[in-house]
Amino acid sequence: MKVRLVLGVAPLLVFPVITELEIEVASGTYLKQSQVRIIGVSADDKNRWRTIVDIDLVPLGEKFDNTTALLLYERLWHHKVPLNRSLFGGYATLYIAYPGSSFIFLITFYFIIIICYCMRLMQLVSRYSIITATWISNWEWSPAQ
Repeated sequence: MKVRLVLGVAPLLVFPVITELEIEVASGTYLKQSQVRIIGVSADDKNRWRTIVDIDLVPLGEKFDNTTALLLYERLWHHKVPLNRSLFGGYATLYIAYPGSSFIFLITFYFIIIICYCMRLMQLVSRYSIITATWISNWEWSPAQ
């Protein structure tokens, strides 16, 4: 599984603590340190004070099972991997790629879109029902004379 993170500190500050980054990513994703490989560290093109880190997460066997792949994805994408802010600043996940399991991530992506759509729909229904209730309560009916 390939992961690209953006750290909120300059590359010069990341190089001396690469091992610590591996340890923290491993503990935050419930993997062994030997399963986390930092394969690239570079300055962000848009902001030289941020660092792009490429990480490979390696399964113990031939591949991660679907549950483990989804767990790793969820933890990394939703910032549930605690990194030492004094060493690495805040972080953002740019992408996560896992060959052969794009179907799982696609389903998760569509599920999230459907939930967001339903929440937005509920907000609209709630808003218009309040407007309608207000309009009906203010409406006066008088019988024809």
